[in-house]
Amino acid sequence: MNEYILQCEKAIELQKIGKNEYYCSNKPASDEWHFIEDESTPIEEDGFHSGKWIWIPAQNTLQEILGCIGVRPRKIIEDLYKFSGSLDFSKKYSVKTMDQLWLAFAMKEKFNKLWNGTKWIIKGKENDRSKNK
Repeated sequence: MNEYILQCEKAIELQKIGKNEYYCSNKPASDEWHFIEDESTPIEEDGFHSGKWIWIPAQNTLQEILGCIGVRPRKIIEDLYKFSGSLDFSKKYSVKTMDQLWLAFAMKEKFNKLWNGTKWIIKGKENDRSKNK
């Protein structure tokens, strides 16, 4: 699976926003949705496995969620620049695309979460796994 799609799937808070505001009944309301088939299920009448829709928000949608619409572009650029300066690009799970950068920025600003390579974790709780053992 594409890393960005995985990051979107694991961004539970954003998925809730997508389902509440950008999804109509059984059909996605925009092309910002990706269907993931569950190949462990039997093939249905339509010729596909069952599965689920994952919301893949576009950069402009993430900017809308962050309240960037109507804000001076310079302020947004400064905030994004500060955020990108805090990232460790030497890690294998670092940001590789502008979509990932905006998703990571949205998750940090809105939910105080960072991507650790497999899931979104609350910033500052990166080492909590050792405390739980």
